[in-house]
Amino acid sequence: MKKFLVIIGLLTLFCPVNSQQSQVIDDIEQLTKNGEFGKVIGTSLSLLMDSIEPDSRLYYNMGIAYQNLLQEESAIECYQKALELSPGNKAYNFVLAKTYYNGGRYDLAEPLFVRLCDKDSLNWAYAYHLTSIYIQQERYDDAIAVYTKLRESDPLQGL
Repeated sequence: MKKFLVIIGLLTLFCPVNSQQSQVIDDIEQLTKNGEFGKVIGTSLSLLMDSIEPDSRLYYNMGIAYQNLLQEESAIECYQKALELSPGNKAYNFVLAKTYYNGGRYDLAEPLFVRLCDKDSLNWAYAYHLTSIYIQQERYDDAIAVYTKLRESDPLQGL
């Protein structure tokens, strides 16, 4: 029995799970790129049931797959989980904010876009969505403030 445990320990040491997991997630990303959304979801759910360590990329790709299969609520849940695991990731913040925005859930999209604009004041897509929310809510002064900040941050300003 001790020999068996030593062998398992050595195998774990020389065959790290993280590199295997990373390769599997790379394969899932490739499935996503190929548009094989059913396989992305099935494989990801299977991995999660097999107690794979949660990975933000796994949830992000599942979100993309669900969204392409028009299952918005499942996509949102996956994007939220991806963001929970990697809160600083701009892509995860943006896709969740944009999903909320497209669904008319401006109260949930606004704080995400505010945070994104604070991190990257030159990104016109973030500013566009945030100001669009403000305009729809008739918060014109807030919209002008975002555009002003965007214009003032432009390195080409004054040339």
